[in-house]
Parts: sequence; C-alpha cells; structure tokens
Amino acid sequence: MKIITQLMNLFKLDSTIQMEYAEKKQAPIYMPNDYEQDDSQSITDDSGYDLTRFSEHEAYIIKHVWDVVHEKYPSEYFALGLANESYCIKYKPRYVLYELIILQFSDSDNPVDLFAVSLAYASKGAFYRKQALDYFERSEASISPDLLDEFLSYMPLYVYNLFSELYEKEHLYDSAIRCTRLAKRFSKPGNSFFDDRISMLKIKSQNASPLRSRKMPEKQQIFEANVTAAANFFLKNNFLPPDMRKYASSAARSKKPYRTSVNLKQYAVMCNAYLEHQDEMERHNSANTNASHDSYLD
Repeated sequence: MKIITQLMNLFKLDSTIQMEYAEKKQAPIYMPNDYEQDDSQSITDDSGYDLTRFSEHEAYIIKHVWDVVHEKYPSEYFALGLANESYCIKYKPRYVLYELIILQFSDSDNPVDLFAVSLAYASKGAFYRKQALDYFERSEASISPDLLDEFLSYMPLYVYNLFSELYEKEHLYDSAIRCTRLAKRFSKPGNSFFDDRISMLKIKSQNASPLRSRKMPEKQQIFEANVTAAANFFLKNNFLPPDMRKYASSAARSKKPYRTSVNLKQYAVMCNAYLEHQDEMERHNSANTNASHDSYLD
C-alpha cells in the first residue's frame, strides 16, 4: 500500500500536494525548549570564541540541553532530538552540541541518526558540506516528510531547501534542483520563489565551472580540534571544566614514558656492574665497621 501511495504521489501536481499538505499539517510533536542564553557570560579571546575555556553558564547550557533530550525523546530519536534542541542554541554551546551528534552517531545503523549527523555537519560550514551531503544521501530514503513534521527545527520545507543550497554550493546542480522541487511541495501554493530558483539553477548548471579546491585555514583547524576535544570530554565526563587546557596538560603528563627496545647484552653488563658495585660497597662497609670496632677496643 505504501509503494502504491508513493507511485501515485509521483503523478500528482505540486499544487495538489501543497493543498493536501496544508490541510493535514499539524503542530509538531517535538518543540524545542526555551533556554535562557546570555552571551555576556560567554568566554572569548582576541580571535572570537575560546573553545578551551567555558563559563559556568556555557557548561550549564550544554548539560541542560543534553539532559532535556534524554528525558524528552525516545532513544530512536535521540540524535535528531539533540539536533532539534541545538538549533535554537547560540554561541559556543551550539558548536559543542552539534559535535556531540557527530561523535556519538556517525557510525550508527539507524538512518535517523545518520540524518541528524548530516544536519550537524551542515551546521559546521563550507569545509564540512561534503560530509553533510554524504550523510544526507545515506539516510534520505528513510526520512519521510511525516517524520520531519514532528520536529519543529527541521520541518520538510526547511530541510529540502537547506540541502538544495548545500548541493548548489558544491556545484551539484541536478541534486539542488531535485531538493528545490521537494521543498516546493511543502510551501504555500502560488509561491514563485521555488520556480525562480529552479530556473536559476538550470542556468548555473549550463555554465558550471569546476569547484575550486579549498584548504581549511590553520586557525579554523585549531578551532575545530578544540570543539572536538570539548565534546569528547563531555561525552566521557558529562560536564565541561572551566579550562580544557589544564586537563589536556595533566593528561599529557600522566602518559607513560616511551620505552625503547632493550639491548640484552648491554643490560646484562649493567646488571653485573651493579652487582659487583654492591659487593664492593658491602666489603668496604664491612672493613670500616671492623676497623671502628678494633679502635674502640684499643
């Protein structure tokens, strides 16, 4: 029955689908909580956000969102629930929360988890677009519009428009057009934006140029490494410390020293020398003790 419905939808006019969607549309089941966020309590450095240090407020927001998701969402929707709640988060906690999705669910067998990972990568900007699209393509077939309608932050219109833009920026215009057509189905009837966008994408595809190679600047590499370190620390400890650098330096000092291979002959010579030295010291001490005893008797 589901397959028949899908086949019938292929032959429906967009306007028909738009009207049907508008008629059945209901409020999403999962609405993000309202979190009190104060940017004045965000620790920064000269270059912007400092992901090696966290104020009590920043650490609290991350922990609070994490706990809300555990209490609010069923386990199969935990990753998407975390994305749903994180979308409303600003400043540094947002980076860490989306990174938690990537670290914990990238290897999941659940397509909903993989879709959440695609959203997390999409939030990270240009250098992560390919990962976002890869995870989207791996999960898209299992992500229905009805499922997306349950999550306020990622409803169908927004999702398909988002990935249309990502495909466009990667010069994958056919996929961008496909996603734009899907997005149109969930817009209001009579909205010319999507038809205009499709026309624009077709023109771009005819004059497409190779995508320029790009390398992440060292500064951003450090930033991303700090984001990952903070998220990893949170996953292991369920909190974030005021200064990540102290924990990093402490961990470095606690590492066992690197041990080189041992030359057995040299080791044997050293042991024998040590034993001979010990024997010599014992004889020396014994001689001194006897001499002292004799002088005492005299």
